[in-house]
Amino acid sequence: MGFTIGKYVVGIVVILLGIYQLFNSRKYVHEIQKDGNKTTSHFVGYAVWSSFVVGILIIGMGMSILSMR
Repeated sequence: MGFTIGKYVVGIVVILLGIYQLFNSRKYVHEIQKDGNKTTSHFVGYAVWSSFVVGILIIGMGMSILSMR
């Protein structure tokens, strides 16, 4: 019984971390659009894209933890 409750807690925490990652990525996109200039790295788009992908993967991992039996 204790494992089931712990599994749900861990799954929800992991999903919340993924959502936090997505919101930080979105915030960084708006910051770049507002304050970006010629000195901004050309690779910043790849960094933001990969942070979105990592956030989605973390959410998927949390959902798979919740669906374990």
